[in-house]
Amino acid sequence: MVLCLILSLFSCKANKYGMEQENKRVGEDLEQIIEQVAEAEMDLDRLPIGDADIKNVIESGYYADKTKFAGKLLIEGKPTFMVRPRRFGKSLLISTIATIAEGETDKELFKNYFIYNGAFKDENGKIIKYDWKKYPVIRLDFSKLNNETSEILKADLQRLLYNAAKKYGVESKLHNPIGYNSFQSYYENLIENLKILKNGYEPKIVLLIDEYDSPVVNLDWSSKQHNDCIKVLKDFFTVVKSCAGDCQLIFLTGVTKFSLVNLGSGANIFQGNDVSLENAFSDVTGYKEEDIKNLFENRFNYVIREMEKRTGQTYTKEGIMDAIKFYYNRYRFSYDGPSMYNPNSVLSFFQRGNLQGYWYRTGDPSILLNQMRDEIDRFDLDWEKLRFYVTEDDIMFTQSKKPLSLEALMYQTGYLTIDTYNPANGQYALKIPNEEVKMALAQNIQEVFLDEQKEIGVHHKEHVLAALQQEDWPRLLQLFRDACFANTSYEALKNDEKDFQNILHAFLNGVCHHTVGGPRIRVEEHSGSGRSDITMDDIKNNVVYIIELKKNQSAEMAIAQIEHKNYSGKYFRKKKIVHIGLNCIFNREDINHRNINECMIAVKRQDSNNNLTKDPKKKFVFSNEEFVAGVINVEELEKKKTAIQNNKRIRGNA
Repeated sequence: MVLCLILSLFSCKANKYGMEQENKRVGEDLEQIIEQVAEAEMDLDRLPIGDADIKNVIESGYYADKTKFAGKLLIEGKPTFMVRPRRFGKSLLISTIATIAEGETDKELFKNYFIYNGAFKDENGKIIKYDWKKYPVIRLDFSKLNNETSEILKADLQRLLYNAAKKYGVESKLHNPIGYNSFQSYYENLIENLKILKNGYEPKIVLLIDEYDSPVVNLDWSSKQHNDCIKVLKDFFTVVKSCAGDCQLIFLTGVTKFSLVNLGSGANIFQGNDVSLENAFSDVTGYKEEDIKNLFENRFNYVIREMEKRTGQTYTKEGIMDAIKFYYNRYRFSYDGPSMYNPNSVLSFFQRGNLQGYWYRTGDPSILLNQMRDEIDRFDLDWEKLRFYVTEDDIMFTQSKKPLSLEALMYQTGYLTIDTYNPANGQYALKIPNEEVKMALAQNIQEVFLDEQKEIGVHHKEHVLAALQQEDWPRLLQLFRDACFANTSYEALKNDEKDFQNILHAFLNGVCHHTVGGPRIRVEEHSGSGRSDITMDDIKNNVVYIIELKKNQSAEMAIAQIEHKNYSGKYFRKKKIVHIGLNCIFNREDINHRNINECMIAVKRQDSNNNLTKDPKKKFVFSNEEFVAGVINVEELEKKKTAIQNNKRIRGNA
């Protein structure tokens, strides 16, 4: 309809002027408007972000063909295990296998894909077409299980089995799962009933288990809850093993392998059938570069337009591909496999047209975060040069009695990937794959460092609070410098003013932690005509401290901003208001690099008439390993105030 109106409009315009040149220009305008209309309609299209239903993804037009892997697994019929990082397409692969295993029902859905048109090898090496046999499918998503207690976990797991029975109408032949204790007879009963289904079903079952480690991966390994839940999973996999002969395929996915090695003899059916590092399965999930170029061809103009709006820069398709590669590519899951893109992040980018980190928001196993905390010093170096040298046993954690390594955790959760492989000694070099993962890792590292900074603040709380109450400013600044900033890692404090703010905020949080009636800490509190960096509201003593930090500027600049923007205006009833302006240095040539070099203090107090009066401002500079009184540059202070006023006036007129 829109297109018809456009054609009508330009037809009239062409007739009106009746000129060949005008018609040519109109045609160019028409082409541009049609393109804009198409892109506007594309804005409304939702890409299958987080959608693990193969039917939906195929219908969306953004499916990268993985059906050859599904067919291979179903034909070979071996119990198979695979780990991949979160949000990398494991659940979509499960959905693909389940749908193909249903036989002719959805065969036409795959008419443009390998399973429909390609050829496979059978166990004798003979070239065959996929036979589209119809199997009963038990599909279990362990991420949906409640692990609050082992009893709840057991009941929830039996509920999933009961739902599988309902799908095929055999639930009346099974015991109600509520309160039923025996996994073995319950599962065996389900298998026996599915084996004798009519309507063309094969007498073999396809068992698909997604996120097998979800019930235990975030639990404390030393806790009773973890041990009890492991016991439930052990019991389940014991019966799965006992019925393995009745299954055409058992396929298990997860984020980690270390839980599998704790599941006892039941997990032995997957020995020798872990495809996580196999070349033949290296691209079983994720996008390859050709997938992106082919599937997203119609969205490049859209993301180019969005990127140009955001940055003011000019982009080409090649430039966009380079940017996507830098952010979301470089995963390798075998020593000779292709470089893979994170599918969730690629879809999110093409939906929003915004080059940013999407992966971190999907969550990390707590066991990884705890291990990173224990070995935090390993990250205090240039990440471009960071390499971990490991064997296959190291990264796949194949021995249950072996201490859990940081390398295994980081590889299996996607923070590390294969860089190179040395066949002479069987050693892999692992690296951080891309910018998105670096951002996620930096966020985790930052949180660990800030937690440490908070603990340091707790340790020094009495000294800091005493210095504040006694107005011993040199002592306070020395504590800030030596206890706070000097103890901060390179990764936590880079060339960013915000980093200085975060570090001091975490330190002061520790100072005020569990202090009865102590100051309340707020960051970027809205007040006056802006947001102050840090506010300490000492309600007990009726005092407020407003702290502003600057980087490579001056203490005068920090104080001028507090005063001009009236950050303390809302606290006019306080007995005392203290403005603290700090300047921090980030300059490797400066002795004060990554620390405070000067401070200015401005204090207002209530007099006997409850009016606020100002003390003379004080300035302190770091010299000869201590803070000493400095000379206030009044001229600079006034210049800074004038500059702030002029900037505000310019923004107001804009």
